[in-house]
Amino acid sequence: MRAFADWLAERLAARDIDALLEYRRLAPDAARAHPEEEHLLPLFVALGAGGDTAQATRFHAGIDDYVLAMDAWAFVPSAGGDRA
Repeated sequence: MRAFADWLAERLAARDIDALLEYRRLAPDAARAHPEEEHLLPLFVALGAGGDTAQATRFHAGIDDYVLAMDAWAFVPSAGGDRA
């Protein structure tokens, strides 16, 4: 699970939206980490709500019972940036 969570963190930090949208194909262990999309889709909603200049900040990273990533993210617009 950590390989997927770390890939996600790298792509969010780079604001690589194209790769994020193709996570099922590009990310390591994507199908294992998210057999269904409903638990990851809110991340995309929050990312979009942050606007075009939002920086992703992971404020909690952890894995429960060796199988469930419990990472928590905030998307904060840069100063002076427009919100989408």
